Amino acid sequence: MTADPNDRFDLSRRTVIGMAAAAGMGVVMSSPASAGPSPGGSGHPIRAVAFDAFTVFDRQPVDDAAEDVFPAAGAALTNAWSVRQLEYTWLRTLTRIYADFWTVTQDALDFAAQKAGLELTPPAGSD
Repeated sequence: MTADPNDRFDLSRRTVIGMAAAAGMGVVMSSPASAGPSPGGSGHPIRAVAFDAFTVFDRQPVDDAAEDVFPAAGAALTNAWSVRQLEYTWLRTLTRIYADFWTVTQDALDFAAQKAGLELTPPAGSD
């Protein structure tokens, strides 16, 4: 029996995340910044590494729902929405202008809908 060369690429999401975490910790642990005070100058060493769950969650159900509501435009809406959500998060982090997750998400959705020429209506009973 010949081994399938593609078997080595059969990794679960959990395995990939674990590998990324281990690699990230290796970089952090070996970096000069981890040995001393944090970059903010507070004098506290770095004690944690956080990963963005956005890349871990399966957004297919959201894509499918958007396509149901906006046939032939749902994919464009969700793609623009996710990109803008990340951009808004980066910009607000860099400028130190905090906005919670739901505010960033709604702002990004509003932008994406306007870009796609779609009209969003509030859900029933949200008055």
